Amino acid sequence: MKKLFSVLLAACLLLSVCAGALAEDKKVIDHTAYSQFPLVEEGEKLTITVAHIRDAAYGMDVEDMWFWTWAEKVTGIDFEVQQILSSSKGDLLPLMFAGGDVPDLLLGLGLTTAEISRYGVAEGQLKDLTEWITPERMPYLSRWFEAYPEAKALCITSDGAHYPLPGLQNIKFNHGIAGRAAQLNYAWMEANDVDAPKTLDDLVNVLYAYKAANPDHTPIAAHATKEAANGTGGSLMTIFLNAYGFLGDHNEYGHNVSIKDGKAVLAAGHQDFKAYLELMNKFYNDGILMKDYFTADDLAVQTLIQENKSVMAGGVYATIPEVERFQQWKATSPVTSEYCAEPMWVASTPFKVGTALVGAKITDEELDALLRFLDFFYTDLGFCYVWDGPLAGSADTLGMVQGWKFNYETMTREFLDVLDGKYASGTEYVKAIIGSNCNGFGNRSHSIDYPDVVTYGNELFQLLEGKDISEIIPAGWSAEHGDGWDRIHIKANVGAHAIPGFPAITYYTEEQQTEIDEIRMIMEAHIETNVAKFITGARDLAEFDQFVKELEGLGLRDLEEIYQEAYETYLAAK
Repeated sequence: MKKLFSVLLAACLLLSVCAGALAEDKKVIDHTAYSQFPLVEEGEKLTITVAHIRDAAYGMDVEDMWFWTWAEKVTGIDFEVQQILSSSKGDLLPLMFAGGDVPDLLLGLGLTTAEISRYGVAEGQLKDLTEWITPERMPYLSRWFEAYPEAKALCITSDGAHYPLPGLQNIKFNHGIAGRAAQLNYAWMEANDVDAPKTLDDLVNVLYAYKAANPDHTPIAAHATKEAANGTGGSLMTIFLNAYGFLGDHNEYGHNVSIKDGKAVLAAGHQDFKAYLELMNKFYNDGILMKDYFTADDLAVQTLIQENKSVMAGGVYATIPEVERFQQWKATSPVTSEYCAEPMWVASTPFKVGTALVGAKITDEELDALLRFLDFFYTDLGFCYVWDGPLAGSADTLGMVQGWKFNYETMTREFLDVLDGKYASGTEYVKAIIGSNCNGFGNRSHSIDYPDVVTYGNELFQLLEGKDISEIIPAGWSAEHGDGWDRIHIKANVGAHAIPGFPAITYYTEEQQTEIDEIRMIMEAHIETNVAKFITGARDLAEFDQFVKELEGLGLRDLEEIYQEAYETYLAAK
């Protein structure tokens, strides 16, 4: 594994910063009003090792990244950074823990609660921060915990320890659902007098009406690999599985835990899953799904969307940026069926864990400095630094980047390095200067200083640029911005139907986690193989009952019993 080390930036670089990037009457802020920096006395040395995720498509070497150069300069800490490619994380993370050489800081790696329990509770390779998170050392995080005690509770594992530092997202300005929703091409539907679907039969009719009008097209733009890996922001299959009564954020294989009739189940082992498989098999045979659904890649799906050869997709705005085109698509409401009398979608949680953790071998001196550094990212300004980088005109740009400014016409922030063509997109810019935007760590919600006024990012961006509280334009999603357009319709069409499902953050005892891991390791592969066979017709659906028996032989019901116990504990604690 290659290690790349950050270098200190020469002092003269700071002198070259152009402070005139913003209008003269605007106050431009930097870290000084929000941080405890510097953290190391001049002439002394403190080294902290870091494992940090690097995006496989957009990443940059550590010594060229703004974030780590800035972090070293302002704190005085020598960050020894080891980058882990996002595409290799699944292989390298277990090896890192198996070797017992865990860095002081794990940033952006996104450990699951199962991994936190395994490496923290069972193996003792993560640092328990219970006694370390104090108002003196971490004043901003302590304020968040006081305001939202549930955020702290979700960090506590089964042994009572506190391993992860949480992420706080859209607490006050939330569209209410987990993931994203399926989008339909409403422009095509309206032009062809096809009504928005309210029932599963309606949705099926939309797909077949589109296919009849466009025989050479594929109505559903999706492929199984992406669906299984990250759900395209909430799998397109979620709308179907929810319609069959399985409340959850699904993939097409049905091996995620969901709530069905008040019980925690794996959809694949339930009798009603057969009806879902019958529909998917029909879709496959009739060309509603791609014929290479289980082997196609992102490019194949993006091509369908770009060429207007589908009517149902996810994240359209990320594929077609033109306003007049992405506005043809809207997030559609969940649907009902004979299996599900009321439309439903699983509600989101604004809290996340697993993106920032500390290795158990860190010394007390190192830990004290590290936590003071990390507390900065729970401030109003820290909101930006692991997501968007510094403000334009701020001394914190270090002359390495131009930073961002807020556009009051579109009500979004703009990256000057993208506007002048240095980077092709905001995504490429952020991944290059930060490596990973560390989704799931720090403040990505609202102002902790002005929580009743500054309730969302758009408002906070204005505050950071120096706008007076009384002049801040209230938050709203811009219909001219793809993400905003999608969120507007998610909230309108889906948010009203959001209800709590199985808790998104759940810890288990060591014994339970071991049993879960052992069962799922074998069972998930069996489910994926056979669900693919059922959908493509390689296995007859008449054998579904036998398939369920096979799953039961692999421990399905034992697994569901563990989940049910966790679900009952969650309900009792509400």
